[in-house]
Amino acid sequence: MPAFEKDIINVLYEADESCISQMVENWNSRPSETVVLPYCLSASDGVGKFHLNYDPYTSSIYPLNPRYAQFYYTYPARNSRPGYDYVFGDTVRTMEEVQLATTTLDAVVLERGKVPGPDFLSLDTQGSELDILNGASQLLDTTILAVQLEVELHPFYEGQPLFGDICQFLTQHNFDFVDLRQFHRKLIPMRGKQGFRGEGYTADGEALFLKRPEYVETSASGVQLNKLAFLATIFGQFECAQQCFETNGFEVMPPLQNGATDQQPQYLEFISRLAAAVALLPQRSALLFSDIYTYEQSKSRFQVSAPQPALRTFVKKIRPLAAVIRNIRDLPARLKVLSNSAMIRASSRLKLSGSSVEALFLEFGMKEQYLLARRNRIQDGKTRPGPNRASLTKSR
Repeated sequence: MPAFEKDIINVLYEADESCISQMVENWNSRPSETVVLPYCLSASDGVGKFHLNYDPYTSSIYPLNPRYAQFYYTYPARNSRPGYDYVFGDTVRTMEEVQLATTTLDAVVLERGKVPGPDFLSLDTQGSELDILNGASQLLDTTILAVQLEVELHPFYEGQPLFGDICQFLTQHNFDFVDLRQFHRKLIPMRGKQGFRGEGYTADGEALFLKRPEYVETSASGVQLNKLAFLATIFGQFECAQQCFETNGFEVMPPLQNGATDQQPQYLEFISRLAAAVALLPQRSALLFSDIYTYEQSKSRFQVSAPQPALRTFVKKIRPLAAVIRNIRDLPARLKVLSNSAMIRASSRLKLSGSSVEALFLEFGMKEQYLLARRNRIQDGKTRPGPNRASLTKSR
């Protein structure tokens, strides 16, 4: 996001030193600072075998799992390039094997002091994501606040960990699994007959994990909670940001005085103003399940109704008469709902329309966050059900 680019330091890791100058050139056009380090990150210091594949993007410390050699993705034609089948046995086959020195993220940051500890960790390393996380255990317990990484639901590479393994590991380090965005492509198990291609398998995606606010490292909790609140807001996890605001140790950073020489990071100003705006919002007013159903009604929701008495059955068969009786019976409830709905709409327009939170998002160019907050606010204003719903019939 342009408003916050100058607050960011990008630290990139590349095992192939010949690519570093190209990476630096590609990233130098951004306002944010970029550092590229020539390390192959893994679970420990040592030497490991690296498989250079036919498609270099698939190169990994893990070899292709033969079980998946016939699996493939489809790639449609694009511009002048024809469409093709991306068969794993064709593209992920090893062409060369090289020995690489490996190290850990903990060692690079905490022992060598090359760069500051990361707040946000992004990984896409073709199956070795959990190895890198194992080598960052100390940082996961201190500075790292969010992890976004590619995860697999199938073991494309031989011996690679899967999504469940990563989820379990990060849970042990007090991270919550937040989101899994599946890639649009589907994995197809074999090249079958023309005209008989099916749906394919859900195979991989991008997962997001956020640190639980109560476990944010305490010695620098004020700034760290601000950072976590900012990251949570960027990813649309507004409730996590509010949890940060309400966690002991969160501090609203005062604005700098005119003439101050040090420029306060833009994200700190934004989060301080967001916390103040959120504090002024009303509490949620939606009903609870127990407001709608008594315990007895809750238990009986899925029970088969007893046979209707003969008279009621007769009346129900006379559809116009039954409709009139039902409408007369529901009239008070309908009037009440209409009144409540009008009040809700008026409240929405007068109190929350163009709320200060939404205005703040727009001020900082955060269009996605603005649209999310606005959409959910409007939906929350429509929580009152119709007159035939159970909320109008609860009795004590």
